[in-house]
Amino acid sequence: MSGRIGLLIVSPNEIEGEGLRRLLGGERFDVIGVARSCAAACDAPVPDLVLLRAPPGEATGMCRDARARWPQVRLAVMARACESAAVAEAIQAGADGYLSIETSVAGLTEMLKLIVLGEKLVPSQVVNELASLRLEAATVEPEIDLGDVNVSERELEILQGLIQGEPNKVISRRLSITEATVKVHVKSILRKLHVLNRTQAAVWALSRGLAQPSDGAVSPRVAAAAEPRTRDRAPTHEMQL
Repeated sequence: MSGRIGLLIVSPNEIEGEGLRRLLGGERFDVIGVARSCAAACDAPVPDLVLLRAPPGEATGMCRDARARWPQVRLAVMARACESAAVAEAIQAGADGYLSIETSVAGLTEMLKLIVLGEKLVPSQVVNELASLRLEAATVEPEIDLGDVNVSERELEILQGLIQGEPNKVISRRLSITEATVKVHVKSILRKLHVLNRTQAAVWALSRGLAQPSDGAVSPRVAAAAEPRTRDRAPTHEMQL
């Protein structure tokens, strides 16, 4: 990702808002404003990302206000409470990411960049519960023989991106093709592998050695789907939706 990110911080607590501005304002973020409510930010330029520091019980309402005011802007919620119901409500109200206030500064910075790129992030400890709300992709193992798959070289390159959790925008930049072309290839991959979504395609290809991530990095979502036993643990990092 190149270029600076226009960031608007909304925090009812002025001290917390200023603290986030000082922590995040710098090399990659242009903090264009700090407001105590979405309404108070009406004069601010349209940002690339809005970070909502939500007090207990206010995340959903803040998301609705922000989404109504900035329909096309990426929204991230930072809150102390990470119960599955609160996370699900915020996502359904328009949030693109829900982050714990316990997140490190370095981790927060990287997660906000991913959200701007099109990822959806939620605390990993609620991923299993969100699955019951259909917010996590199913991971049904398709019955198909490797010899029956006729995947092109370009589709293998795109599969590598899916394994790493790259959105279409990132894949298109890496391969110097349009996002529309990436979408066509992804649809072709799903059809050839007889799977329903990107995560299933990535898990299938990774488990059979059909494609490997170029730098060894596997998307947390794909890793979790490929190793179901890890779901019994209680991880603390963020997971991609």
